[in-house]
Amino acid sequence: MLEEIQIWIEHLKMNKRVEELSLVGLQSIFFDKPFSPPKPVSFFQGRTLRKLELQSLKISDASLFEGCSNLKTLMLDSVSLSNETLVKIIFNCIFLENLVLIGCKKLVNFKIQDKRLKYLEVKNLYLDKFDLCAENLSFLSLSNVSCSSQRIFIECPNLNEFRFYSTSYTHSKMTSQFTTSEFLARFSGLLAKQGMELQNFNCYNLRVLRTSFDLNSMDHIIILRFILRVWTNLQSLHIINEVSTRISDDHLPCVPYPEYMFWEGHLVDSITHHLKVVHIKGFTGKEREMTFVLHLIRNATRLEKLVIEFDNACPKLEEDAKRKLLLVPKASFNASIILN
Repeated sequence: MLEEIQIWIEHLKMNKRVEELSLVGLQSIFFDKPFSPPKPVSFFQGRTLRKLELQSLKISDASLFEGCSNLKTLMLDSVSLSNETLVKIIFNCIFLENLVLIGCKKLVNFKIQDKRLKYLEVKNLYLDKFDLCAENLSFLSLSNVSCSSQRIFIECPNLNEFRFYSTSYTHSKMTSQFTTSEFLARFSGLLAKQGMELQNFNCYNLRVLRTSFDLNSMDHIIILRFILRVWTNLQSLHIINEVSTRISDDHLPCVPYPEYMFWEGHLVDSITHHLKVVHIKGFTGKEREMTFVLHLIRNATRLEKLVIEFDNACPKLEEDAKRKLLLVPKASFNASIILN
C-alpha cells in the first residue's frame, strides 16, 4: 500500500504537475512510524508542488519532506507531531512562507525561529510554552491558543497584521493562561510582571489588528486606548464586542478624571493621523461603546470606512444609537458610516 501511494503521488507531481495536494486521514496507512528504506524517500519533493495540506494523520519522520525546495504553503490540521519534527520539516522546506497549524495536540512546546516565514496561523492548541522568533513574519493569527501566562515569547518586528481571539472554552482548559484582554495588555506593554517571558510587541509596522474586546468594560477600554497610543501606525481595527455577563470586571486603576473625558483628553496619533477602517461586531449602543465610536467619528481625520454591526438585542437602543451616530460631525469628510 505504501508503494502504491508513493507511485500515485509521484504521478501527480511529475505527470500532472500538480501545484496543490491534500491528504486526509492516512495515518493507518503511513506516517505512523518512520520507515527506513536505503535512502530516505520524500513523498512531497516536486518541482511544481507549492501547497500541501495534511489532515488527521501522524507524522514522526521529517525525512518525508526532504528536498521540498519549492513548497511555499503547508497546512497541518489535526496532525500528531512533536515540535522537533515540526522544526525539521520547516528546515527541509527551505522556501516555506506560509504555515497553518490547527489542533495539533501533540505539539506541546511550540518553538519556531525562522527568517523565511511570512504567514503563521495557529488555532486550537494547548501549550506549555510558545516561543516565536520570525523577523520577516507579516501575518500572525492566534485563535483559541492556551498557554501558561509566564511562558510566552513573541518577537516579530515586521508584523503587519495581528489577529488574536479566544473563547470561554479555551479559558476553562487551563488555570494559568491569558484572557484576550490580559494578553493584549501585557503584549502591548501596559502591564508587566516580573519574571514573565512574554515580551513587548515591537509593533511599529503593525497596520491591522483583529481581536475581541468588551467595549463596556473600563478595563478593556483602557487597554484599547493604550494599544492605539503605542501602535502608532495602526490603520485597520476590527473588534468583536463581547459584552461580559458579570456585574463588573474592572480591575485596573480608575482614571483620575470624569469618565466622559477619557477619550477626549487622550488624543492619539493612530486615531488622528492613521486609522482608516474600523469594523465593530456585536455593538449594543450602550454608553461606553457610543463614547468610543463618537470619538472616532469626531477625531479620525483619515477615516474611510466605519462599519457597525448591531447585536439586535434592544431595537430601541439600536435606533437611538443609529440616529446619534449619523448626526455627529465627521472629522473625515469622505468617511463612509455603515450601520447594520
